[in-house]
Amino acid sequence: MRTTVEIPDDLRARLVLEAARQGERGYSAVVERALRAYFEGGTDDDARVAARRLRGCERGETTPEEEAERLAGVRAGFRTGRPR
Repeated sequence: MRTTVEIPDDLRARLVLEAARQGERGYSAVVERALRAYFEGGTDDDARVAARRLRGCERGETTPEEEAERLAGVRAGFRTGRPR
């Protein structure tokens, strides 16, 4: 089923990055996995690990500028079909 959800720009950017990191072309699968984990009663530790992954902490902290540049590359890859 398709639906519309309001997501703040900063979270959407992180969601797009995480989807790209997982090799997904869109972020529906990432959202689905997150919702399933949430409703299946994952532990608070699981939620913290997922949140850290979306913030980029597992890859090392980055600056907003670095994330913006990385997101631009991801977006360019979606337009051309080839990630930069």
